[in-house]
Order: sequence, then C-alpha cells, then structure tokens
Amino acid sequence: MPYKSERERRGTSRSERPRWKVIQFATGNVGRLALQGILDHPDLELVGLWVHSADKAGKDAGELCGRAPTGVLATNDFDAILALEADAVSHNSTGDLRPAEAANEIAALLESGKNVVSSAVISLLHPGTADRAMVEQLEAACAAGQTSCFSSGIDPGFANDLLPLTLSGFCARVDSMRISEILNYDTYDQATVLFDTMGFGQPMDQVPFLLMPGVLGYAWGSVIHLMAEGLGVEIDEIRERYDRVPAPETFAIAAGTVEAGTVAGLRFEIEVWSTANRC
Repeated sequence: MPYKSERERRGTSRSERPRWKVIQFATGNVGRLALQGILDHPDLELVGLWVHSADKAGKDAGELCGRAPTGVLATNDFDAILALEADAVSHNSTGDLRPAEAANEIAALLESGKNVVSSAVISLLHPGTADRAMVEQLEAACAAGQTSCFSSGIDPGFANDLLPLTLSGFCARVDSMRISEILNYDTYDQATVLFDTMGFGQPMDQVPFLLMPGVLGYAWGSVIHLMAEGLGVEIDEIRERYDRVPAPETFAIAAGTVEAGTVAGLRFEIEVWSTANRC
C-alpha cells in the first residue's frame, strides 16, 4: 500500500500514521547520533544498518548506539543494504578524504530506489559550485531511482548557512557577517580527522591537510557560496588564515595522545570579500 500524502498524514493520529522505513549508513561520531534519532522518532522505523568495520557487523543496532535491542543487526555487506526495501537512507559515512567513494555509495543507494540524506560530501551543500561530474552522477542516479538527495550538516551546514541567513532577515542592511564555532575536540574520537587532517598532536612546523593552501576555502566553500547567493552578493576574494598553539605538557584525549610541544590548539578563519559587501 502506498504511503499517504503529507496532508493525509497530518489528518490522522500518530498511532495511525505509516512509519517511514529508514536505513542508517555508518555509526561513527555522526552516524551514532543519527541512529539514536531514528530509533527515538515515532514516525521512523529502522530496517537496516550498515557499518564499516567487521567487528561491528552482526551486532544489534541498539547496542551500537546505547539503546535497547532493536532486532536490526548491523552488516558490512553493501549489496545487502541495496537489496533492502526502504524509503530513505541516513548516510553519514566520512567523506572528507574520500569524496568520490562517498558519492559512489550515495549514487548506488539512490539508484536502488532509496532517498538519501547525507552529511558525507560537504561540497554538495551547494551543488552549483560542487564538482560538476559528481553532481551529474547523483542527478542521473536520482532520475534512475526516482529518488531525491539532500546534503547538509551542522558545520559546514545549517548552523553557518540556514541560521545566519534566517537571522539576516531581521536586519535592515547587512555590512558584514561573522560566524564562529568553538569546539573542544578532546571528546571527538576520530584520530584520522584530528591528527592527520587537522594536525593536532603534530609538530608545529608540519602543515596538515586542512591547512594547505585552498583547502579551508574548499572545505567551507559550499557554505560561502550558499551564503553569498542568499545575500545576493558576488564573491571577489576568499582569504584563509590560521594560528596554532603548542601543548605545554603531554596529555591524553579520546583519540590518542598529544605530546608536549606539538599542536594543541587551532584557530582558523575564512574571509570572504565582495566589492559591495563583506561576509
């Protein structure tokens, strides 16, 4: 039986509403929270769970996110996930260093008839400036599967595009906008991102991937272009700058150890200039 329209859904009690069948894809820092959200939402039904590592395969979804047993077991068999019947996939596989592979995953899911919401490839927050071949790949997959694809997140994502643009609507004029994130990364249990990508725990004279010229502008480029489009300005120049501080002593965090004298603090900025406006 096909699902009711949204208007019909609003006219029925919660107990009578059909539940959307959802697959959670990956259970890292983002995926684990997304999995909890799916299990806690009364209108969603978890029907599948994909995991990267073999040691998680076969475990109950509830066990992997601190919830009661669900009866849904995790699998690392991608073909098994494609074969499942579901309305949507919450795709939270890390894509920072593997955007093409993540896009291939999303395309396959779309072609199998499943809508996809993803936080993996941040450039897709603004498809107009993302890699054209990747966008065309996903558009073709959507057409083949009669599905839709939406990319977002917190940062980059709605916290520094949707919310600021919404708040700008309360202003008579906008001369400049500054959006800041302050985060204590010692609870972020992702060693590859912290040590390799961002450079924490590395020598002060070593430049990590994130701080190589052009990478900051690329990483937050989708947000920059989305903001500029929303404000009706054209970007003339993007400037990147950063500061780092060394650890005064050796200390341990969830992802590993930061030795004294290595990078312990990082502050970076992406400045966007327009001839008529500053963002």
